[in-house]
Amino acid sequence: MVPGGEGDDGEITMSYRYRSILSALQYSIVHLFGDYPETEYYFESKIVHFIGIMFGIAIIATFCGVFSGCIINYLEDDRKDEKRSDLLRQAMMFMHSVRAVQRAFRRRQARRRATLPAPAVQPPTWKRWTRTIAFERTPEGQGVMLFFNATLIVSIIATMVASLPETERHAPVEYACLSVVAVSTVVFIVEYVIRVVACPEKATEFFRILDLVCCLPGFIKLGVSIAYGRNGAPYLEASIEALSMIRAARILEFSVFAREVNVMSGAFRDSMRKLVIPAYLAVSVWIVTSALFMWMENYFSDEKTNVADSMPSVPDAMYWCCIFLTGEWANVDFTFAGSRLCIFYVLFGISMFSIPVGIIVEAVQTNVTKQADEIKQFQMLMTMSSKGAEEAAGSEAEEVTTFRDVIRHASVVDSKRRATVREVAERRRSQVRKSARMRASRASIAARASMVGVSLPVESDAPRFSGSAGASTD
Repeated sequence: MVPGGEGDDGEITMSYRYRSILSALQYSIVHLFGDYPETEYYFESKIVHFIGIMFGIAIIATFCGVFSGCIINYLEDDRKDEKRSDLLRQAMMFMHSVRAVQRAFRRRQARRRATLPAPAVQPPTWKRWTRTIAFERTPEGQGVMLFFNATLIVSIIATMVASLPETERHAPVEYACLSVVAVSTVVFIVEYVIRVVACPEKATEFFRILDLVCCLPGFIKLGVSIAYGRNGAPYLEASIEALSMIRAARILEFSVFAREVNVMSGAFRDSMRKLVIPAYLAVSVWIVTSALFMWMENYFSDEKTNVADSMPSVPDAMYWCCIFLTGEWANVDFTFAGSRLCIFYVLFGISMFSIPVGIIVEAVQTNVTKQADEIKQFQMLMTMSSKGAEEAAGSEAEEVTTFRDVIRHASVVDSKRRATVREVAERRRSQVRKSARMRASRASIAARASMVGVSLPVESDAPRFSGSAGASTD
């Protein structure tokens, strides 16, 4: 180390950076929170930094845990109210759905009794074939989709290999990559046509547009290769290779990732509304502190440690400050005033980073729990046993495994209820007819007895009740 603060080459030395406790605070706190823009320390200092790293991990975990835990606990109360509303909405939807199914079933039964049912119109064979492949309904369809997915992986690997500088010096490898691009482009076109024909209403969705975009780089690359030959348009080829790597996003559409993609997309949809306020806070602090950094570094530029050259304007300062807020410190030799702002950035950056993390983690946890509950309810509905059916409607033992069985079970319950109502009404009518015949019989007997001069006791048609309350007195 050289006294005076600068080395032989004019660089700032560690002895100058750690000349006092106040000047060393910015470097120490940056190191404690996991970033090391400066590493030229003595062996004794490296031992101290090793111990600081161990404590720094605990400090970062504590800060993130406290802030994230507070956000999660705060949002759980709102989630409880939302869950109650969701359960009520699901119950209402289920009731309306059951009533709609019952009405449709009765109308269908009435039409069947009135006229002969019209034959169902089957879609063409080629359309059923495309749906079988797109929705993977059969092992053959699953095999075709597996081939499409493998082609996508091979195409991505070929694009990465073609972007290597070594590939340009080996013509056979370059032609092999070009052949893979041509074949994969044809396969992508076939896959796009199958998916659009199978489900035309989804042709404007994100993944369908992405499928169409993924077909374009292959045609452009083939055209450029034919027009310019090998190494004819390097910048254009680099742009095409960058555009081709967008195909990697199609991996999210693989059926093995369907559940995870649904969970993450639902979590981002739920958390987007809650991220507005933290985003506004972050942008406000980002702009204000960028202006402060620019002013401090340029106003106190006569100090030996300053980054005035990197922050001549607010946009330049915003570029560096957005890096600082994420925890990366490419420039750390600030002025004394800028170093105080650096300490604030370290603490505020951790808290600001923990708020969206807590919101997103809570949203993911909620969506995972919701999806698990839905799967459990669906499994309970689809695995209704014969015991449950007998208790509900007294029907024969059968296992409900499909939605059609559920509808059939509901129709059985409804028919049993109607039969019970008809049986009770028939019993009442038979009792009324029996009572009328008994009255007519007694009246006839009384008339015959009066003709021969015999009087009979009068009996009431009212039902007799047992017990003390209904007992008659002598």
